[in-house]
Amino acid sequence: MENENQTILIIDDDFFFARYLARIIQENIQIKVEIKVDPHEAIKYLNDNIPALIILDMMLPKMDGLTFLRNLRSNDATQNVPVIVCSALGNQQTVGESVKLNIAGYIVKPTNQTIVIDKVTNALSMLSKENPSE
Repeated sequence: MENENQTILIIDDDFFFARYLARIIQENIQIKVEIKVDPHEAIKYLNDNIPALIILDMMLPKMDGLTFLRNLRSNDATQNVPVIVCSALGNQQTVGESVKLNIAGYIVKPTNQTIVIDKVTNALSMLSKENPSE
């Protein structure tokens, strides 16, 4: 898969964790990463940019991850963007609600490099299978 024109959007209010994810992705998958710590900034970014993948924290200030995900899925431009949910919340209700919103994967914090690489690679490979011309 060609990654040069693709971007992964990380939405997480923990900037240090977001940078950790970005470093793993950039070093191992060689794809551009954009970080937004505020969900409203992420919405503004998505008005002009459609990423290949979104990694979304569930506990965000001003708007929880499930609300953000519902808004994402209700927008024609972003409804099919793969989303990996990332959270310290491993509870079944959050996981169940996320799955109903067609997520590409779930990462429980804290995580490690192998899990991040596997989840991101799998989500991107599913995207390339759905869009073979890209």
